[in-house]
Amino acid sequence: MKGYEQVRSKLQKLPDSLAKAGQEGLHEVGQKIFDQARDSVPVDTGALKGSGKMDESISGNKVKIIIGFYTEYAVYVHEILSYHHPHGKAKYLEDPFNSNISNIETTIASKMKGAL
Repeated sequence: MKGYEQVRSKLQKLPDSLAKAGQEGLHEVGQKIFDQARDSVPVDTGALKGSGKMDESISGNKVKIIIGFYTEYAVYVHEILSYHHPHGKAKYLEDPFNSNISNIETTIASKMKGAL
């Protein structure tokens, strides 16, 4: 049967292709959330903004992305809504996540469809 080997080869690689596409989709959304968070984090000395990190880990078929800002006062700046920031705002991480939550599934699905 003409093309059988080519189709069989592609089908055998499909689980890996789909996993990689899902990982790429999650990374893309995570990067977007991180970029938006960095844009809205309050800046006084720049230490808080500079402490921002996006860490990605892969274990088998599980992908985990952790986004955070790591100063001793990051949680206070994030949670205290009454403080006025000349640049940036409270909820600098939560708001970008919430505004992109619907994009997570859509982006991953789109990447996976492209892998088919």
